Amino acid sequence: MAQLSLGILYSDGKGVQRDLVQAYKWIALAEPNLPETFFLLLGGVSPLREVEKLMTPSEILLGKRLVQEWEPKRE
Repeated sequence: MAQLSLGILYSDGKGVQRDLVQAYKWIALAEPNLPETFFLLLGGVSPLREVEKLMTPSEILLGKRLVQEWEPKRE
């Protein structure tokens, strides 16, 4: 959920400069881990698809690349 929250903050520009590519990255990383009930509460709406509607095709490609390159920190 933290990744989703961070993505929404980037999408809305709350507390951080609005950055749809970063929003895409964090939401895309979060969505596979969200429970099915989360999407049901949203009426079946995907937060990632909503962000994509605001992005250019090149921004989406960059976001996808950032998702592929992301690795969690090892402690």
